[in-house]
Amino acid sequence: MFETPMQDVGHVLTALVTVCVFLRPAPGARTVAAANLIAYVASPLVENRMDYASPQWAILGVDLLLLALITSVLLRERDLWLQITWGAMALTTLLHIAKALDPTLFARGYIGALYVVYLVFLAGLAASLVPAARRPRPVAEAAT
Repeated sequence: MFETPMQDVGHVLTALVTVCVFLRPAPGARTVAAANLIAYVASPLVENRMDYASPQWAILGVDLLLLALITSVLLRERDLWLQITWGAMALTTLLHIAKALDPTLFARGYIGALYVVYLVFLAGLAASLVPAARRPRPVAEAAT
């Protein structure tokens, strides 16, 4: 599971951001965080580990599903964090398409770019916490 320092950072940041979003969610943030967690777990399961030089078609499918979900949330909410996460997912799908169109694209650059864009995605999701920090905490009901 932990193979490179970049993957280690991704695992830790994904867990940290997801837990924080579930504790203090902005509208739509829990949905996006849960879907991202599912996609984060599913991607390595469908990854083509035999040929990193080719496009990762199955991961593109997972990313397209996540992009569709984020799009549906974005149509209901207009927060900046959603626009950032949507942009990062759209760029991720474009990276997969670019690899398909140009097979000479180096695998290291392709996979590395996917990691970098994922960090932007996580930053956008983490930005959902800023407005949530300004909202009052729910008041617990008095025990009867």
